[in-house]
Amino acid sequence: MKEIIEDLQNLKKEVEAAKSDLAKTQGALKANLDRLKEEHNLSGLEEVDKLITNLLKELDVIKNEVEEEYTSIKESYEWGG
Repeated sequence: MKEIIEDLQNLKKEVEAAKSDLAKTQGALKANLDRLKEEHNLSGLEEVDKLITNLLKELDVIKNEVEEEYTSIKESYEWGG
């Protein structure tokens, strides 16, 4: 019986630690969401996802433009590098 009580007490401690970790994680998440709202006017993770997707598309367009300009300059000056 003593072993069962000890196991239950240990389990209770683990549950309390997990609750504490959950509260800390929720607090950190709220702080990050508040920061996104304040600094970037984004109200949630869906908006962040959309912004990242749009920025990656813009980056691809810019990369392609740079590569095209580089190729054009290289061909114009018969540059071998």
